[in-house]
Amino acid sequence: MVSAGSSGPRHPRLSRAMSRLLSALRRHGPVPTARIAAVRLRAFAHRKRTLLFYRAPIASVLRLPPRLDDGWTFTLDNLSWDEARAFGDAPSDVLSLLGSYLSVEIPGQRLLLAKINGEVAGWCIVFVGAYDWPLTETDTTLQLGETDAVFISAQTLPRFRGRHINRALMGETSRVAESLGATTLVAWHEDWNEAPRRNMLHVGMRFVGTHERTWVCGVRLPARIAIVSDA
Repeated sequence: MVSAGSSGPRHPRLSRAMSRLLSALRRHGPVPTARIAAVRLRAFAHRKRTLLFYRAPIASVLRLPPRLDDGWTFTLDNLSWDEARAFGDAPSDVLSLLGSYLSVEIPGQRLLLAKINGEVAGWCIVFVGAYDWPLTETDTTLQLGETDAVFISAQTLPRFRGRHINRALMGETSRVAESLGATTLVAWHEDWNEAPRRNMLHVGMRFVGTHERTWVCGVRLPARIAIVSDA
C-alpha cells in the first residue's frame, strides 16, 4: 500500500504505459509516435485474419528438386517428434527457430529437415490422419480425414532463399505422406503472404476456400468459412 506522501505509483499498469509513451517520444518524436499509436489503435479497433486453403491429390503434386550449384547435394531427414526434439546437429539460430514448433505436439507429426551440403536449409511439418486441426490465426478448426496429409510450418533459412526449398519440401511431403497412406495433400497460408501461394500453385495445388475471423475492439466475431471447391 502506498502512503499519501509516497511518490510511488498507485496504478502500475498506467505507470508502465506512461513509461512506454515517454520512451517512444524520446526515440521517435511526437509526430511518428502519434502515427504509431494511431496504427495500433486501428488494429485494436478492427483486426482481421484470413487463411487461404489449398488441396491436391498426392499423386498430382509435382516433386521438384531445389536449385543447386554444381557439386552441391540435397538430402532430407525424416524425423519423428521424439527424434526432432533430440535433434542437436544444427546452429543455435536453427534450434531456436525450431523450438517454437517443437513445443506443440500433435501425435503423429513428423519433421522434414532439408539439408544442402549437410547444412540445414529449411524444414516443414507433416501430419497424416483424421484430426481436428487447430488454426490459431483464425481460432477455427480444420477437419482432416483419415487419408488427408497436411504440409505446414515450412521455413527456409535466409541464406538458402531463392533456391526453391519450399517447393522441394512440398514434393518430399507428398512422398512421405503417400508412404503413410495419404491420398490428399492440404496446405494453407495467411492472405498477405504471396510466396507460399506461388509455391503451392506451382506444384499443382488448387485454391479451395478460406477461414476468416474478425475482432472489433477486442471482441471476437463469428468466423466466416467459405469452401469454393472440393478439389
